Amino acid sequence: MISTAKFAAPCRIKPSVGVHYLRQRAFFMAGANGGRRMATSQKAKISLMDAFEQFYDTSELSPNSIKTWRVHFRRWEKFMGAIDVRELTNDHLADFREKQIAAGYSGASIRSNWAHLRALLRFLSSPDIERNARAIGLIDLRPYMKPVRITHRVPRRVTQDQLSRVYAYFSRTTSPKRLPFPPQDYWRALTVFIYFTGLRISDCSALRWSQVNLDEKLMEFTAQKTRKTSMIPLHPVLVDHLRIIHAGGQRENVFMRAHSGNDYQPMRDACKAAGVENFTFHDLRRTGASEVARVASTDLASVFLQHHQTDVTSLHYLNQY
Repeated sequence: MISTAKFAAPCRIKPSVGVHYLRQRAFFMAGANGGRRMATSQKAKISLMDAFEQFYDTSELSPNSIKTWRVHFRRWEKFMGAIDVRELTNDHLADFREKQIAAGYSGASIRSNWAHLRALLRFLSSPDIERNARAIGLIDLRPYMKPVRITHRVPRRVTQDQLSRVYAYFSRTTSPKRLPFPPQDYWRALTVFIYFTGLRISDCSALRWSQVNLDEKLMEFTAQKTRKTSMIPLHPVLVDHLRIIHAGGQRENVFMRAHSGNDYQPMRDACKAAGVENFTFHDLRRTGASEVARVASTDLASVFLQHHQTDVTSLHYLNQY
């Protein structure tokens, strides 16, 4: 039913960002004894969350990104408490690593958490050691955590038959009830939209009708994760689905913003009723990219996904078998 045949320099710090870093550096470097030693001599404890909220520049992070950072720091506090960042050692991080493994967190999840912690610790470290002019020198040496091995699974690819069966079972969907059009039209449009555009669900939730030109079959959007603006052509099948929900009511956003996992229960129910193993919207993103790579190339699939590196696309998204 749905076909993919027609798918078609050195780093520079911005002035506003540079001012932010200089201000933070001045705070710690000022004074007769050196700002870092002044801050250390004070007894007030500075946790990782405190350091992020007080010193890290979040001016270019989206609200969703800031929320993700805080989730990672809350995990740290869950297992390790509010340890002062100036007292962190390799032993603390080794203990944190083992506790996450024992709690059943995946290797990918642990690595993602460490990537956020490490970025903050680099910012807090000495600018001379990190060779980073933006570092503020709150800690003398950044502690180390041993990487966790990851076994990469073959990316999930939803077959045309599975997708068609789930699409058909959306006719039984009765929620959400707050929409000005039948809920089955909403779920069908969202499923087809992600399949043909490869957008993340966060981008779908933020998309507005003012960014969509159904007559020209074009869409302009800014990715929530990368802040990159792109023009995307819309497949005729997708345009037909969007016209249905657009005619159903004048809303500012194309798709609703999910507030919890329960908002996606109709998708899980449709998969169960259709006898299909449950798949996520990110699986649809992988499926669309795999179809693009199959009929075109990996490079084009990377463009389809808004990726900067093709190795990320090949390793985590493509399943051409």
